[in-house]
Amino acid sequence: MKSEAIERFFRTRLRMSQIRLIAAIDDLKQLRRVASLLNVTPPAISKQIAEMEGDLEEKILRRVGNRVEFTPTGALLARHARQVLDQIERTRIELIELLAGAAEQIGIGAVPTVAPFFLPALVRDLRARFPGTTIRLREGRFAELAPLLADGTLDIILARDTEHRLSPRFEQRVIMKDPLAIVCGPGHALATRRSVQWRDADGLPWILPIQGSSTAILLERIFHAQGIRPGSGSVESIALSVNTSLLRANSMLGIMPTAYVRDYVKAGDISVLPLSTAAAQDEIKVVWRLDDTGPATDLLLRLVHEHARLL
Repeated sequence: MKSEAIERFFRTRLRMSQIRLIAAIDDLKQLRRVASLLNVTPPAISKQIAEMEGDLEEKILRRVGNRVEFTPTGALLARHARQVLDQIERTRIELIELLAGAAEQIGIGAVPTVAPFFLPALVRDLRARFPGTTIRLREGRFAELAPLLADGTLDIILARDTEHRLSPRFEQRVIMKDPLAIVCGPGHALATRRSVQWRDADGLPWILPIQGSSTAILLERIFHAQGIRPGSGSVESIALSVNTSLLRANSMLGIMPTAYVRDYVKAGDISVLPLSTAAAQDEIKVVWRLDDTGPATDLLLRLVHEHARLL
């Protein structure tokens, strides 16, 4: 039975050289070029393919002119071969880091609208991979964190708004989208309204970001564009966990990251109002030094991207 042949192939016959061969065929499409890449003869390549097809009792390749293409079975093998090789490469990098002790200290900075929902899982992963590593965390405005990146105290910064001029020594890359949302507690008068306009927020108390922060500047621009003002009794705070409690206990409005409030919305503790922030600051970026190109930084950047995909 074919199922028995497949079981036997994966348990006792499959070799790493065959995985690399399948990936190379997927890249190059010509057996002659694959043979040159792997430093073997074309007949040796053909022999390996024939052995695999015999073990699986299924065709893997078919010829199209002077090229080859995968059958459905071969395409499935190629996709997973690529995943296996990617995982091996990640393991290689991490093992180098672990044995070389390159990750003895890691410094991570983040702005307040990123740190609470991004850093915990990232730190958990770093501690699991490098239990002996000292991890330094700093939370603050980008302008406060940038000097710490420049002097080596921090290895990366997670930020939203870097519209101000970056140092020529810095590089940045967008890692995810996360819009800022206008929120309130479930008992707020606007939470149960079918239709909410910006003018409905005029004169109401707000939890405002710290003056001078990029989020505060954004909110001020929105207020000016909409012709509204925050009311008396407003509070200035960037402590998102405290702000969440304030929203639940008081009739106030606030601005928070969508990724942060998602679980609170599901639990019914926070309501998101349909008020647009015009997609301002909806990108989260990682910033690092161009001259910091060692394997530790490469690993850290890769982990950041991995966690961003999970959020």
